[in-house]
Amino acid sequence: MLKVLIVDDEPWVLEGLRTMIDWEKYGFEVCGEAHNGSEAMRLIQEYKPELVLTDINMPVINGLELIAKLNEVMTNPPKFVVLTGYDDFKYARTALQQRVNDYLLKPIDDEEIESLLSRITPMIQNEIASNKELNKKQFFIVNNIVNRLIQGEYNENLELLTRSTLKLQANAELMCILIEPATSMSPFHLRIVDYFPEGCTRFFKIDREEQGSFLSLLLLGMRVWKLSSTRFVRISLNNYMNRYS
Repeated sequence: MLKVLIVDDEPWVLEGLRTMIDWEKYGFEVCGEAHNGSEAMRLIQEYKPELVLTDINMPVINGLELIAKLNEVMTNPPKFVVLTGYDDFKYARTALQQRVNDYLLKPIDDEEIESLLSRITPMIQNEIASNKELNKKQFFIVNNIVNRLIQGEYNENLELLTRSTLKLQANAELMCILIEPATSMSPFHLRIVDYFPEGCTRFFKIDREEQGSFLSLLLLGMRVWKLSSTRFVRISLNNYMNRYS
């Protein structure tokens, strides 16, 4: 199910949007509600909904400020639909220039919002499918690079390819990372000697929640150990997961 989050400082609007729409019919579930932009900022970053319906005029942070901030801090921000009254219609037009996908005029008509959902749902689903395919290809490319490094291959061209593919800073240090998922039954640690004949005694695990959708035994991680003299890639697990998940 896709997730939608509703933001409005009027409780009756929140209740109406939550109850008047058959969200499940369009593949959505309401993952949260917020009464102001500040609360919405926190919930959106926590739940990562695919769609956000937000009022424009709100205390603390208004809807347009909320959208601008989220577009700055999130790698994959949600689709935004702004809710506005006739008096604020000029703000809705401004919003359409700020990566806002659509707007709804208050009072909100259930037929209008259902028409909007029928348009925006396939758009979101198609983007998710395209991103998954792209991320899958990118993940195989990254794994290929790391496996080449594990096997001891190292040259200037490979280093340039690594930095370019992983978008590393020019001064990023290349190091080695081995991670075994805690849920894996494979005796991966028994095969470390194949990669490091000189010996290696340390590796670490991540649990299913941390590894997200990646089930590979070899991942890029947040914690780093230098193993032998082989050079590898150092990159934050959080940044990597956010970029490719």
